Amino acid sequence: ASASASASASAVGSAALSAADSKPASPTPSKKDDKPKKKKVMTKAAASLVQRWNTVKEEVKKAVRNEEERRDGKRKRELELFKEVLLAVDDPEDNPNLEEVAGDWEEKLARLRRQREDDE
Repeated sequence: ASASASASASAVGSAALSAADSKPASPTPSKKDDKPKKKKVMTKAAASLVQRWNTVKEEVKKAVRNEEERRDGKRKRELELFKEVLLAVDDPEDNPNLEEVAGDWEEKLARLRRQREDDE
């Protein structure tokens, strides 16, 4: 009985192999591939959250821009006050802080440093 059981098992195994060999070489598309892709649609809640986020982002940009403008205005006022105080205290011709910088100030500074090194 065991010989006939092993013979029938080998027959089933060979039938399974021949069935596997009879399949086409190219893979068949699965059901998942056959379906058209759906567009992702934003829900009302998600759209609302995105809109709120964009609104907050714009408000932050405006606040930062206003802060920068305020800071720039304050800096200009401080510089004007500094200049007025220096003009009131010192003769503007004697104060190098009040001289206009003509040309490339970096080149001028480098030239002065070279002159100092040459003098030493």
